[in-house]
Amino acid sequence: MTEREVLTTLRTGLDSLADSLDRACFRLPFPSQARRERDRAELVRSIREYLLPRLRDPDAPIVVGIFGPTGSGKSVLLNTLAQKRLSAPGAVRPTTETPVIWAHRAHAGRYWQDFVRRVEERAGPQPDMTVGDDELTRTLTFIDTPPFDFVAPNGRVVAQDLLSLTDLVVFVASGLRYADGDAWDFIRHAQRRGLPILFVMNRLPPGEERHPLLSDYADRLAQAGLLMEPDPSLLFAVDEQDVSGGMLTQGAVTALRTELSDLADPSVRHDLLGQSTEGAVFELADRTEQLAGFVDEELDKARELRAAVDGAYDEQRSHVLDDVVSGRFRRFADLDPAAVVSDLAGVVTRHAGHAAQHAAAVWDLDSIGNRLLEQGGQGLWRHGSDTPHLAEAEIGSWIAGLEDLAVVATRRGRLNRWARRKVAAEMRALVLDPDRAAGKRLEKRYREDGVTALTSRARGALAVALDRVFAIDAARFYGVVGDVDILQGLSEALSSRATEVAMAAEALES
Repeated sequence: MTEREVLTTLRTGLDSLADSLDRACFRLPFPSQARRERDRAELVRSIREYLLPRLRDPDAPIVVGIFGPTGSGKSVLLNTLAQKRLSAPGAVRPTTETPVIWAHRAHAGRYWQDFVRRVEERAGPQPDMTVGDDELTRTLTFIDTPPFDFVAPNGRVVAQDLLSLTDLVVFVASGLRYADGDAWDFIRHAQRRGLPILFVMNRLPPGEERHPLLSDYADRLAQAGLLMEPDPSLLFAVDEQDVSGGMLTQGAVTALRTELSDLADPSVRHDLLGQSTEGAVFELADRTEQLAGFVDEELDKARELRAAVDGAYDEQRSHVLDDVVSGRFRRFADLDPAAVVSDLAGVVTRHAGHAAQHAAAVWDLDSIGNRLLEQGGQGLWRHGSDTPHLAEAEIGSWIAGLEDLAVVATRRGRLNRWARRKVAAEMRALVLDPDRAAGKRLEKRYREDGVTALTSRARGALAVALDRVFAIDAARFYGVVGDVDILQGLSEALSSRATEVAMAAEALES
């Protein structure tokens, strides 16, 4: 396939994957439920707010995210690159709580509004924005980000969220805090995304004291696979100096600015965007496979919990049918239809209550089932509030249907209203009292083998009515654990879509 065809395939696959992820819903209260839901939402955002926009508009400026811990000097670095005060610096406190965007005015009409909207969704409204004519921003848009631990009013960790919009990371560490655990967690996250990273070591002591720090940082980065070799010259070193007007001397960032300017070369730009896009797709595919595994875990647990419900309700349904066959309800045989409906419905409702208790007792011993019971209150420990009315309606329908069954079974194919009622009453009595002998009228009309077959069909119709009552009562449990068919389909869709986009990314890479 041509590159254009591969890109079309990739975009189509990403659209389908986003739709599948949108349908994903982690309902069971596993300890990691909230994290799974966050991952799902983050993947949808990554597709719709980074990958698809980037693939649709590859000529849009490269987004350079400036990241680092509190006090590392990110804002001073951006100000020095711009040679103007764009972002308020602060040595200790997290001065940058709102992202600062620096871009070229030439792009303001083409993609600016959509890009700023995506930043606002992650970081809150009204980020600080500066547009100008610096040639560096003709191909690059910069974002100075809050530190890793800053949480926006909308509850989102801004730096992590802005990373998903980034094509290139400029990571700023100070000579004092380059080994911090939070910083390395963030770096590994960017590494999993496959993002190119430029490492700046800022606020270095002057003279010989700087060399051990640079060497140690380079060693650590090389061991983590973030530098090709432990060469300190691959880092961008910035010495500690007086900050005037929120900026360093321009010479402090000459090497970094030159490296960034080189990205204007079309071939370098193409390779960089290819690396960041492919890295994002491969990470997306891996994380989607993980989510598919979580769906499988939910599917297994849902099946286990449903099996407990099925077993409890099947047992109680069988008890009722066994009692019918054994004649335990013969006392109902000569009652009027309304009394049969009331009394038999009461029996069925009690058995539905027993089934609910047994199912809930099994769930109560399971950590997930127990939490589902707690969420649902006491309702699942007894039959549904509508079950008595449902049982009466189903048994009433069964009795009414016996007249139609009598007409269908008769050899002559017709019965008057009086005859239908009599036949239906005798059939009902035979079902409820299996030891009763069929009346002569019934034997004359249907013969002995016909009466046996007719009674069997009537008993089968009662079983169907009871099935509906127990199934609807059990459905209260099913509604809590979710539809296993949907979960099965979702797991398969996530895995297949993840494979499709990974294969398209590999084709694009080759």
